[in-house]
Amino acid sequence: MRVLSEYCDSCSGLNNKNVDRLDVLGFNPGPIKKTPILVNTQANSQPSLRERAQMLQVYLDKFLDYCHRETVKIEWNDESKQLDCAKFLLDRIIVLYIYQVFPDMEQNGVDIFEGWEGSEEIEDQLDTADPIVIARYWLIRWMTNISASTMVENPAPGLLIFRQALFSSQKATNTLLTLMRESMHTPLACANVVHKVLFVIRQWILQIEFPAFVERNTVSIEASSLLLIHIFTSFFKNPYLTSSGDRLSSAVSVTHSILSIARELSNPSNFPLPRPLSKVVWSELIKRITEAVAICSSRSDAFSRGTAGGFTNTLLSICVFICAIREIDIDDKMWDEIWIVFKNGIFWQQMVQQWSKVVDNVTRALILNLFAIDIHERSDDNSEGHGKRLASNRSDKSSENGSVNGNNGGGMYGNSDEETIIEPNSDKDIQSVVQIQLKHFILNKLFKQFHV
Repeated sequence: MRVLSEYCDSCSGLNNKNVDRLDVLGFNPGPIKKTPILVNTQANSQPSLRERAQMLQVYLDKFLDYCHRETVKIEWNDESKQLDCAKFLLDRIIVLYIYQVFPDMEQNGVDIFEGWEGSEEIEDQLDTADPIVIARYWLIRWMTNISASTMVENPAPGLLIFRQALFSSQKATNTLLTLMRESMHTPLACANVVHKVLFVIRQWILQIEFPAFVERNTVSIEASSLLLIHIFTSFFKNPYLTSSGDRLSSAVSVTHSILSIARELSNPSNFPLPRPLSKVVWSELIKRITEAVAICSSRSDAFSRGTAGGFTNTLLSICVFICAIREIDIDDKMWDEIWIVFKNGIFWQQMVQQWSKVVDNVTRALILNLFAIDIHERSDDNSEGHGKRLASNRSDKSSENGSVNGNNGGGMYGNSDEETIIEPNSDKDIQSVVQIQLKHFILNKLFKQFHV
């Protein structure tokens, strides 16, 4: 505990506004030593900015790993003391580290238990080597690893006991959710930690694993789902997207993961949800994806060019999944907003191509459900040459599944034709088909408005 106290006491320098941030003791969280941990080969020379950044990463990585790894090695006569120890360490890291690098967290942090999400304030861009960025990266990474310890095989020693400590405290739970929100606005060099956060979000929102606060019925599934949707879609307001530069691939990769989550959530054939979601949640998902498409399709930067097709495909796909298959009624105002997005979009060619693919899939599914006929197979029988072209097209579509543009998320209507066939032997089946046809009519109407 003496070593930990020395680490924590070194944070006092953070509050000194007159000290250069690179020299602040709070970003050198280790006991004072006469010799440096990283030996400088040049005597009496000051370490460079890059060396300081590397040194800070080493300190934080080793310190945070030490906290959970060594805690479980302490032998207690009373096993409950081990959990108390983890709670104490977690609280000290939150107060002495996380609150220092996120100074507005206490006032603007998430409070899932009171229904407060905080405001999405966009900060000024920081350099990747800035100590603030480095500290935020490692703290977000550590807290996310704790929350994901039950989702992975062979978690690091001590993470499970720290997870128990984390979700036993409302303060720690809110801190985790706030860090997940803040991760979406970090520099693109931090894409690895964003993917870790998205992994946890995916597990929770697809109900593969329920977060502890939902499992205990402390928070409703609706409130939890809305918060998670707001968190992962806030990435598209990341200020670093407009100047992605050589980090473009990282931005596209994160976008691909987010759009995949949206498609998986809306597609009922992928992950049947144990707890049904309300109309409010589905409407909010469409709304937030529509806003993301509006933001990115109105710019002409490299990121927008690289993702316009993927955004369009995802927006149309979730509309079909939610409105036609899940039969959720969406307000007319939402359709108007979607139409405006297509009307004002810059990348018309990519957007129209994706529209064509979605309409083709919807048309094929309608005929399968109504007449049990696969129009693609009949085309293959009628023309061998045309059949080869269709096979080539299917191969192209399969190859596109790894990219953001044109990704159909495993197919629009399941993995096999048999799953989509409905024998219309009853009024109920016919009514179901008619409802799908009406939704198809709405989509066609929207397309005509866009075309005009």
